[in-house]
Amino acid sequence: MKKFNQYPFLFCGDLNLSKVNWSLSQSADDNEQSVIEMLEQHNFHQLVDFSTGETNTLDLVFETKVENTTAKIDLVFKQLFNVSDHEPIIISNEENREDRRNPVSNYFSFCNADYDAMRQEMSLFPFKAT
Repeated sequence: MKKFNQYPFLFCGDLNLSKVNWSLSQSADDNEQSVIEMLEQHNFHQLVDFSTGETNTLDLVFETKVENTTAKIDLVFKQLFNVSDHEPIIISNEENREDRRNPVSNYFSFCNADYDAMRQEMSLFPFKAT
């Protein structure tokens, strides 16, 4: 975890920490409280401040040293692909860089799995191990 303190880092997912009160960063569950304490120890901040599944905030976005990052419900995706019991989240980062590209939004329906389109999209950004 030391590396996370050196660089901006963001991770997200459906963590199902259902007993956490994120406004207080507290949980009645000991295991969930341990996760909160570990994240706070490494300066991670949770960005989602709204319910993402029924009444709980289950889908989470954590960041460290990432400025101007926001998380909100993705209304476009929700309208196009209303296939989940969770709210879709879009993460935005406004960074002041001169070489900034125009933002691109791509949506894929994994229920219908257009694998040809996914392979085509992934081929535009080949993974290279370093």
